Amino acid sequence: MSAYYNIKGLKVRVSDHEPNYSMDRFRGRNDIELYTKSADNRKLDVESQIEWLFIKGIIPDDLTIEDFEEIIDDYRD
Repeated sequence: MSAYYNIKGLKVRVSDHEPNYSMDRFRGRNDIELYTKSADNRKLDVESQIEWLFIKGIIPDDLTIEDFEEIIDDYRD
């Protein structure tokens, strides 16, 4: 199952599986993809993924971790 968030114009998808790219023409592309499960079915920490994206500079500088609180709260361990 996938959930979609709009964080200040950034389209974020949180899912337990890879996207179905054939559906992009209907839904559009996502700016950020986060996952709740690994390929070998281990539970993944969504907050750590967001922090990593900040460290790598993938998330724009005008956003902060607080902007992602709704997602973090929805997927807190």
